[in-house]
Amino acid sequence: MATQKQDNERIPWVKGNTLNLSVPLQLVTVNNGQQIKTDYTPPAGSDIHVLITGRFGGKEYPYTISGNVVSFKDDGMLQVGCYGVEITVSEPQTEQMDGQKRRTFKQDIEIFNSLDELGTLPDGEIVLDAAIFVQGQKGDKGDQGEVGPPGTTDYNELENKPDLSVYMERVTEEQFDEIFD
Repeated sequence: MATQKQDNERIPWVKGNTLNLSVPLQLVTVNNGQQIKTDYTPPAGSDIHVLITGRFGGKEYPYTISGNVVSFKDDGMLQVGCYGVEITVSEPQTEQMDGQKRRTFKQDIEIFNSLDELGTLPDGEIVLDAAIFVQGQKGDKGDQGEVGPPGTTDYNELENKPDLSVYMERVTEEQFDEIFD
């Protein structure tokens, strides 16, 4: 039996227990201020990464995908704290597709030391809120405009540069060498 996570609610879990997660993927397209949500199934050949990230970094997980649902599990190695689920999809570049890159992140999981701290555990696999990817409206690239001359890369050619000699008088040659060695 799967437990459906409620909106804006973190999944409470006890440290050391296997955590089975499923995330439905959805695409939101904005058209004239109206949001339209549709199930999103990454096209064949997409590069997909599923991570659980916390305060000290993240860990990538192997996953399975069925239609628009990504499933994965943590083997009980998450430490006490709050975590988010991050999913990235890089679609392939083909004649039909322009190689879109999509990313979603939600703060969804809170790990506790013991059952006493949280009360009750959800049953079975947990289905998280949908991972939302935004579908942008593509328009004309527009006019590049005029390109001016390139700037200088030589400090000595700069105009209105600050007088650094005041600072140089305070630093000995030995200190200067220490800074840039």
